[in-house]
Amino acid sequence: MGLCSSRASTDKIAYQNNLALTQPFDRDESYGQATFGVRVRPKTSLELSVQARDITYDRPRASGLNPDSREYRYLLGVVWETTATTTGSVRVGG
Repeated sequence: MGLCSSRASTDKIAYQNNLALTQPFDRDESYGQATFGVRVRPKTSLELSVQARDITYDRPRASGLNPDSREYRYLLGVVWETTATTTGSVRVGG
């Protein structure tokens, strides 16, 4: 049986101080994560997590370069429960 979870969020980052310097860094950020796990023992699961972040800046740069970006992370790990109140996890990825 597989274990699944997901998360999503959006943030609007708008600086309020030193506007001449900080306004170029105002941006929208969207984040999403999906995790799929498979139980391999009664208290141990293998998990694969995929995370994505989309960053969109409000104002173009004077240089003409576009700083907008998309970031992806893929993590593979093991999650275990040692007692009813203690759990541990190890994830590797990039």
